[in-house]
Amino acid sequence: MALSRAHLQLAVEAADRASGRLRRVIDAHFSHYCVGAVAPDARIRTETGRAATHFFEFLEPCTWGRATAELFAARPALADPESVSAAQAAYVAGYVAHLAVDEVFVHFCQVHARSTERTVSIGLTYALERDWNVPVESLARAAAAVHPFDSSGIDLIVQAEPLSNLTRWAHSLALAKSPADIVRVFARADGRPDDPAEADRIAAERVAAGRKLFGEDVAERFAALAAEEIDRRLAAYERGDGARYDSPSLRAGLDAAPPATSGDVRA
Repeated sequence: MALSRAHLQLAVEAADRASGRLRRVIDAHFSHYCVGAVAPDARIRTETGRAATHFFEFLEPCTWGRATAELFAARPALADPESVSAAQAAYVAGYVAHLAVDEVFVHFCQVHARSTERTVSIGLTYALERDWNVPVESLARAAAAVHPFDSSGIDLIVQAEPLSNLTRWAHSLALAKSPADIVRVFARADGRPDDPAEADRIAAERVAAGRKLFGEDVAERFAALAAEEIDRRLAAYERGDGARYDSPSLRAGLDAAPPATSGDVRA
């Protein structure tokens, strides 16, 4: 799936495009919005754990595009931004943005999403990252907002301790200056040696694999589709229509496919 860096960049860009009450809510509670934008990844690292926080099944195309509605089916008290605190509404808006990005991710993977071969999903994960050669103001803002974070008084949807751990990673990933920096963040988190040369090699291989499979312009195409999907979902949430949101185009041609073999295909 997409990493925290991409989730934060796409979410902040969407916030900058927003207007009306939801824009004011996000501006006033920007930290809540940014943490919401990474929160679904505060989960048990299994396929079941993913579904519990993402509200769709990576291996089941018939569930793609419906995650926002499933979130609000599970948490109906959160569906109307007018009936919750502004901080809660900002957090939920970020959460919705995350679900949009990850459902676009499986849409890009198409039939590959249903394979237990991780090369495809990892390649896409790294190839969709962008804006390495210029300072990214949206990511600098997100890094400052995402950690530390005061979670008191809101429904996090996920467990608090994994989320606190995740925000530390998200802060580091938001400040990454290259794909190799991302590899090194995960190496340190896993207690593995931090070898810059090895990180450069691994990152280059992953980016090349993703671009070979999905095209040299995959980052730009992914960002454009993800932006459209986030904007539609945030607009639906602001109207109070999030519980009815569906994006059938994200599963077009795959929703009637037979079940895939189970397995953990996380990026």
